[in-house]
Amino acid sequence: MYEANPLANWWLSRHGWLGMASFKAAVVLAVVGLTAVLARSRPRMAGSVLGLVVLYSLALCRPTLLSAHE
Repeated sequence: MYEANPLANWWLSRHGWLGMASFKAAVVLAVVGLTAVLARSRPRMAGSVLGLVVLYSLALCRPTLLSAHE
């Protein structure tokens, strides 16, 4: 299995699949929680933060998507 996110890949190699599941859950909760706090005072900025998260995720997927079309 290949993990495109370097930090997550490091975590996977050190802590295995259970650690990876915990890491991913913690990241999702942190992003949702911080964005919710931010949205109370700066809703447009919170939307921008979520948009950046999506763009970063797409950038990580890009090499895999490109190789699938070869």
